[in-house]
Amino acid sequence: MKRVLSFLVMLGLGVALAANGFDQGVDAHKKHDFSKIASDYDAACQKNDFKACSELGFIYFAGFGMPKDSDKAFGLLQKACEGGNMVGCRGLARMYDLGEGVKKDSKKAIELYSKACNAGDTVGCMNLGIIYEYGENVQQDTSKAKEYYSKACHDGDKQGCELLVELTNKK
Repeated sequence: MKRVLSFLVMLGLGVALAANGFDQGVDAHKKHDFSKIASDYDAACQKNDFKACSELGFIYFAGFGMPKDSDKAFGLLQKACEGGNMVGCRGLARMYDLGEGVKKDSKKAIELYSKACNAGDTVGCMNLGIIYEYGENVQQDTSKAKEYYSKACHDGDKQGCELLVELTNKK
């Protein structure tokens, strides 16, 4: 269950974001025209709109309205991350965490989640909290989990606050 929660947290259903450079993709999303979304985001990504690269990467990663393509997802998320888009770094971390499209590498996943978290990506912080709370390929450490949930909460993420309270109240 926590793996599903973690995936949904990571994904954030990011396709609904709107910003300069890919508003057309967002409009297509509202109409559920996924081929148009992919086309619009791809055009924006080709112009180094790293947010568009990230969004398109998530579409391919999850297979929203089109066949799932881990290789395309990885390339797009990597481009986004290298361009400074922390949502892209988080998505790339998730691929390493799952071993999807790349060889499973928990150390690399934690490195990328940490990069995103340290740059203010609250979902990256929550994913680190989940990893440490449940000891997923690391030594279980509820203190570290609380630290990451607290950072997410402090940065305004309601779910981070809920996870912190839930962990704090565990016996």
